[in-house]
Amino acid sequence: YNKHSFKNAFMLLALDEFSEKFAIYKILLLLNFFFGYNQVQLHSNSRNIIIFLMLLSLFRMYTLF
Repeated sequence: YNKHSFKNAFMLLALDEFSEKFAIYKILLLLNFFFGYNQVQLHSNSRNIIIFLMLLSLFRMYTLF
């Protein structure tokens, strides 16, 4: 184990807490994506972990300046 993993963590409870806290963000992300409000700047550290699965491929979201 290292400082980033939890020893003896019950995964189902952790997933429940995560989904309850972040359920609204998933809905907002979908609404924003479909209504064209997808030009939100992402922190440079999070760009490689946020991807979108489309029919064609995986896409990484970023804005051009």
